[in-house]
Amino acid sequence: MISRLEELEREDAAPADLVPRVRVRTGDGRWLSVQASRLVTAAGGRQVAVILEPAAPAELAPLIVRAYALTVRESQVASRVLQGLSTKEIAGSLFISPATVQQHLKTVFDKVGVRSRRELVGRVFQQQYRPRLTTGSRVGPDGWFADPPG
Repeated sequence: MISRLEELEREDAAPADLVPRVRVRTGDGRWLSVQASRLVTAAGGRQVAVILEPAAPAELAPLIVRAYALTVRESQVASRVLQGLSTKEIAGSLFISPATVQQHLKTVFDKVGVRSRRELVGRVFQQQYRPRLTTGSRVGPDGWFADPPG
């Protein structure tokens, strides 16, 4: 992570606000977002800060659908299903026909090993939410998990 930050700093074309970020899964099934950032002290010294924070749901949906070797378009469709969009809404947001959405969904279902949207959402729930609920984690106001109680 730090070496990537240093590499970006050496690249003239890299935007100054570009921050290396990865998502990692902990042993207890939690997802963290890890990023490195450069700090400049008042005296002009340079330090690196590595920031660990719970990964937001929006960061996880693409990661989860990639685990099933979905194409880019299949991932886009599956992510929108996980967000609760209808076929018509998905078609409109991706500028494709509802029939094409249904074709992509059929392929997604085959790859994930489910037969419906409900089963797809259930599979993600079983893999991501249920393990955290059984450890006593509470769901926060953003729909993801707050830290487990003290």
